[in-house]
Amino acid sequence: MTNRTLQDVFGNDPDSIITIVGKNYKELVYNLELVFPGKGIYIAKQLAGNRQDSLYRNFDVYKKRGNSKKPRKIFAPVNILKRLQKILVRFAEQQFENHPCSHGFVRDRSTRTAAEQIKAVDNINERELTNIDIEGAFPAVTGKAIRNLLRRVTSRKLTPWQISIISKIACTSRDVLATGAPSSPILFNWRLTAADFEIERAFEKRNWHFVRYADDISVVHYRTQKKEAIELVMRILKRFDLKIARDKLKTFRGTLKRIVGINLQFNYLSIPRKIRRTARAVTHQLREKGLVSGNSFHKGMARFNLKKLESKTNLAKGSLEAAAAGFMAYVIHIERLLIKAVPEDMLHFYLRLSDEDRKVWESKYFRFVNS
Repeated sequence: MTNRTLQDVFGNDPDSIITIVGKNYKELVYNLELVFPGKGIYIAKQLAGNRQDSLYRNFDVYKKRGNSKKPRKIFAPVNILKRLQKILVRFAEQQFENHPCSHGFVRDRSTRTAAEQIKAVDNINERELTNIDIEGAFPAVTGKAIRNLLRRVTSRKLTPWQISIISKIACTSRDVLATGAPSSPILFNWRLTAADFEIERAFEKRNWHFVRYADDISVVHYRTQKKEAIELVMRILKRFDLKIARDKLKTFRGTLKRIVGINLQFNYLSIPRKIRRTARAVTHQLREKGLVSGNSFHKGMARFNLKKLESKTNLAKGSLEAAAAGFMAYVIHIERLLIKAVPEDMLHFYLRLSDEDRKVWESKYFRFVNS
């Protein structure tokens, strides 16, 4: 049988995930076998038997936090499950509308739009900004919460079988969202949307403001109301079975504030100084040599955890260039000082140009910024 995609068989209808799951186990097996001959029955057995962990590749990612290192467990789905989860994303996107203050994993929104929304708050320099983290992030959302969301779907009445299997496609065997699954961000936002609206209603009465980027909530309040603001957010999140990470609370006063890694100072957005210096060094090497040296670039990237590069000696030219392009695209997106008016998608083609073409490209787009 020729290789076929799920879209070839079931089309691009957002409700195709419901068609794939079917009305019972036999229909699920039949539909999966149409696309994955010889493998569909195995996938169906794992989902129906609540053995989804066999469909993930598990590994730890260590994120530096203070003087200690705390691992984050990543569940990377196998290709078949990942394709099912991507179809689930299309279905979930049709079921809710993101709150205007939600900027993570939302089309045409980013860390920059979140910071700009905070920047627009009246008298922002005279107020305090407190950053609150939701403890656990994706695994904090349980399968029970996802099933409750699916029961409220109004476009189509879902059967208990469909609700159960769809939630298992999204969750691990521990019945929580998988960190690493493509469906987790959209389902996380779906779960948090009702909390966003509750926070907004409570904040309007007090003339407070907030934005949320994934599991990071940034609250703007008056100087004497920090404790009240944190407790209010805690009470609302508790109704959604969520907690805040008290050890990650961070409050900024005065004219310098930081939100989702972006500095806000005197109504101007900028990247942190260390990242700015590394970006300037990368820009300089791109200008002068047309290539980023593995040694210096590795040190800079490792310091900021923007890209995990295993070793200096094993850096392939292609992966190094891709990392450089991604890093510079981030800088361009946040702060336009280093490079003027460079379309983000053009940057990825820069490193593939000839030396002569690069000079033309640089003269058109690049310029130095004095310290």
